[in-house]
Amino acid sequence: MSIKDKLFNKIVDFVNKYKSPEYDRVNNLSINGYSKSVIATPDGNYLKPISDKNQDEFINFDNLLESELGNCKYGSISFCEDGNVICIYNADKDRYVKLNNELFDTGKELTYITCGSKSNFDSCRDFINQSSKYHKFLEDVEEIPYKDVFNKCFNIKQKEQADVVKILEEKEEQEIELNKNYVQIDGNLKKIGKEFTKKDGLKAEFIELEQNYEYNGKVKKNIISVMLEGNVFNEFASKINEGDKVGITGQLSSYTDRNKQSQSVINCYDLEILNRNMDREAQR
Repeated sequence: MSIKDKLFNKIVDFVNKYKSPEYDRVNNLSINGYSKSVIATPDGNYLKPISDKNQDEFINFDNLLESELGNCKYGSISFCEDGNVICIYNADKDRYVKLNNELFDTGKELTYITCGSKSNFDSCRDFINQSSKYHKFLEDVEEIPYKDVFNKCFNIKQKEQADVVKILEEKEEQEIELNKNYVQIDGNLKKIGKEFTKKDGLKAEFIELEQNYEYNGKVKKNIISVMLEGNVFNEFASKINEGDKVGITGQLSSYTDRNKQSQSVINCYDLEILNRNMDREAQR
């Protein structure tokens, strides 16, 4: 056999290898996801979306590869697990783009696919691996190619900003709700009620504060009901005595008593014994 025939047979064997049963097992693949194409410079300063190529939710992956790569000689299909993103690049489609009257740069046509799930992402990679036409373009990358272009294409930064705004608004609403009916008062401890156990298992007790105020030249007294529970009860129930002057921080709420009468009470979440503090200051 001549050298020419041997070389020809090796070429035939090499070609037949990629037509063996281990390749081209799957001819078509459909996935859930979003696809966007764009012409951009690598730095992301120039970006022109190709809106008529966009696909939402249902993508024929094999048709997309054929339309974007076709008979491509130089290109890549990049798989990035961070976000389940696929980037298709065909170097044959590179072109000059005009940035201004005097400046031109090379624009690349990029197609990004964000897969709807990790299983869709893996299915696409398996499809490429077994394809005799496209497996040579496959590459795994740690970061999305031309990430600035991708972020602008999918409005990632705007979405992040919107999420931040939403979080801040929710936090503000929570703070408003938390501070709703917020009260901070002090008075003389007039009465200490009996200890009891609430339905949620927390120990609690009611105390009454007496406040003096002047109205029309006369001194009036106001009795305020306060409930100590949980950690506040555990810390102060054994320390307070009738006659102490205390400061209370809590939230004003209302309830219906056994006589079906509406009553107000302060749910205390911080307590300070003021007269003892004043005594300490006097001793100093």
